[in-house]
Amino acid sequence: MAAQILSGISIKRDKLETNPKGVKLAFEAFLNSGLNVLDLRDSWIRIEKFETFLKPLRENKNIIILARFYGIYPSYENIINQISMFKNILGRPADVFEVKMPNLFVSLKEILKGFRKALDEGMINGFGVIGWKPSYIKEIYKEDLLEKFQHIKIDFNALTKNNLHVVKKLQSLKINVFSSSPLGGGILTDKGYMSFKNRIIHGYVLNRLKKLSENKGSSISEIALSWLNSFRVSYAPSTSEPLHVKEILRSRELKLNENELVLL
Repeated sequence: MAAQILSGISIKRDKLETNPKGVKLAFEAFLNSGLNVLDLRDSWIRIEKFETFLKPLRENKNIIILARFYGIYPSYENIINQISMFKNILGRPADVFEVKMPNLFVSLKEILKGFRKALDEGMINGFGVIGWKPSYIKEIYKEDLLEKFQHIKIDFNALTKNNLHVVKKLQSLKINVFSSSPLGGGILTDKGYMSFKNRIIHGYVLNRLKKLSENKGSSISEIALSWLNSFRVSYAPSTSEPLHVKEILRSRELKLNENELVLL
């Protein structure tokens, strides 16, 4: 999975519970879109209630499924239990199972031990880490798990450009980088721009995104995602309506030139 830009959608647990109809319509649009990444985050814990999601996911092996450890205590036993539960619910292994780091209660060594067992038993195809420390990479090298280490998710978007040096460092190590917040938690969207509070706090970036969106006839979301493409960073924004899927598709075709990147 490394060294390529992946794009798709993610389903947040709160959206699944509060707006199941919108998420269902977005999911159906995703299935017909050609996008191939579905980030279930920790919503997979609740997805058992929604058979409409499960059948196509069981049948379409071309969809790369990401799942996240649910809770704050990813011990060896808990990781194995959740990965086993995920496989039973979805009827297939997770392509990437993630753990959010750092964790004060459990060592990375114990987490990697859980991943190794899950990999050996075919319960997952790969694993990912959310968050960045150089020591994580060293530990993964040491445990000889680099081949199955699929990506690191970091907070990188048009609002957090200062993390670009981390992106470049990881990419120099041939590690795929995913944005953990490609649209800044909804700030980097047309709706986010409409918020007076957002324009006060993030006006510098939002005003430039707005200018580019008007010049190119695109939404602010499309510009923000295209900006990630320019740095070869993968993304799967939270999605709760079909329009979001269309914006992701358009962002993949949208190209920002050097002057436009400088403007941002």
